[in-house]
Order: sequence, then C-alpha cells, then structure tokens
Amino acid sequence: MLEVPAALAEHADRALGPAGGNPAERLDRLVDFFHGSQGLGFSYRALPTHAVEDTYAAGEGNCLAFTLTFIALARRAGFEAFAREVRIPDQWRREGSAILGIGHVNVGVDTPQRNVIVDFEPDLMRAQRLAQPFRGRRISDRRVLAHFYNNRAAELMLEGRLASARNWVERSLHLDGEFEAALITRGVVSRRMGLYEAAESDFRAALARDGRSVDALANLFRLHHQLGNRQEMIRYGRRLEGLAPDDPYFLWQLARFQRSLGETELARRSLERAVRLDGEQDPMLLAGLAETLFELGQREQARHYLTRARQHGRNAAHKHLAQLDKIDLKKP
Repeated sequence: MLEVPAALAEHADRALGPAGGNPAERLDRLVDFFHGSQGLGFSYRALPTHAVEDTYAAGEGNCLAFTLTFIALARRAGFEAFAREVRIPDQWRREGSAILGIGHVNVGVDTPQRNVIVDFEPDLMRAQRLAQPFRGRRISDRRVLAHFYNNRAAELMLEGRLASARNWVERSLHLDGEFEAALITRGVVSRRMGLYEAAESDFRAALARDGRSVDALANLFRLHHQLGNRQEMIRYGRRLEGLAPDDPYFLWQLARFQRSLGETELARRSLERAVRLDGEQDPMLLAGLAETLFELGQREQARHYLTRARQHGRNAAHKHLAQLDKIDLKKP
C-alpha cells in the first residue's frame, strides 16, 4: 500500500535532487513537489480513496490518499514520516442515500532541525488549524491502513457491492479490532444485508468505546426505527438529543426522530437550524422543512422552502420533492 511506483520515484528523484544536504530544505522541496504545478500538482477529491500508485495516476485524492503518498515519498527520501489522526468536530457528508462520517488524517515528519506537520486540507486556513500538534496524535502504519480499508469498504457499500465492502472492512478490523469507524461501517453493511443482530452488535461495540459517538447512536436509532422497536428508538434518540452537534445532517436525522414521536415543533426547530447551517442548498433538508411547516399549518413558509428545494433538486428527481408534489400548499 505504501510502495512507490517506478514512474513516481523517478519523478520525485528529479525534483529533490541528490540525497544529502540540508534535511529541512530537502523536505521543503518535497512539499513543493507535491503541491506545485512543476511537480505533481495534486488536486483534492473526496472520493474514491486511492493507494499510492492510483493516487499518482489519477493526480488527485482525499486526505488519506495524499497522506499515504507523502509518507511513502518522505520515507524513500530518508525522512521519519508517520500518519496522524486529527481531532475534528463531528461532521458528515451526504453521498446519495448515505450519510458518511468525516474524519481527517495528516502527516508528521521529524528532522534534526524541526518537527513538521503536513496537511492536505484544500482550505489553507483550515489546513493551518488542523496542522497544530495538539489537534492530532501519531498512529501506526497498521492504523492508517485500517483507515484505508475502511474507506474503501464504505465506498464499495455506496456502490451497492455489499459482499466486497464486507471483505474490505474485515481487513480493516483485522489490522485494528478497536477501530470504531470500521465497526460502524461493518454494522451498516450488515444492516443493509439484513443481518440485524450483527449490525446491532457492531454499533453497540462502537458505542462501548465512545459513549458519545454520534455515529454509533444515530445508527442504533436508525436500526431500531427500521425494525419498529419504538422503546429502543426512543432511548437512543434521547441520547442523540443530548449531543446536538452543529451539523445539518445530524439535525435532519434528529428531526426525523422528533417527528416520529409527534414532536413536530421540535422537528421544525432542528430543520430550520439544519437549513441555516447548510446555506439553503440541500433539497433534502429544504423539503423536510417544507413538509414539517406544512404539518404545522405554516403554509407561506412551507411554500418558500418547497420552492427552494425544487430549485436545487428538480434535475435530480429528488425523491423528497416527489413526495411533496402530492401536497397542495395552495389549499387553505
């Protein structure tokens, strides 16, 4: 996974020049080579997650793909380089019907003169914050490879390739059986395969490792909602309510829970907050707020958000809009 293909090795050797000299300057040249138009000129892309050879071939990747590639090149150049897990606030990204938790890794490099953290977040100001030493911790090669296999498992799951996804996440857990994200991924794969007891076991195991895990709680809530286990759904939903991070997709899930309990006004507040955080862009959030406002009899506001949802989602034939098309908001 960390092997440097011959073409990349030759490219890097030409850019870095002969071995030796000032290590700090040589490291700076490696960073410039990685980012600059005269070197690799990599661009950021969230999906899919590539190994080193495929990252070089594609010329793009996410923070994990970049981290693997940089570590491989830095070690080849004689540096002590390692991956770092970075603590970030809970956040998610929607991919089709799935809500994916977002993590982050970057690279630490130790030289005789200084210790350097290299971060591949595309937003420069955010990258500088994430590169602060106190925000992350050094992890082993086994752990960073567990991240890689887990990422690939999640991506295969999104493609509907559940058997392959399960194989990849098992490889992740073989490397690190305590990896919470991989336990959750395996649980989601199991749930989609109809293996509900196995799914619950993995979600509970993840929650045992972190009692404030939003991902574990949200998945337990969703599982019991799907199974019709109302008391369990309420139990996990109440724990979710106590966390309430500023993430629009978490708030959307929370609103679904609140509506299922008949707490429509609370659901409205959650969805309004979600829509504000999202900047009124996601048709799923906008449509959910429109429907909730309609239930509360606030038709003028519902009409506004339904119009916004249609503007952003019509070309995608968004399923939530299709449902709302059945509602005549012009009626008194």
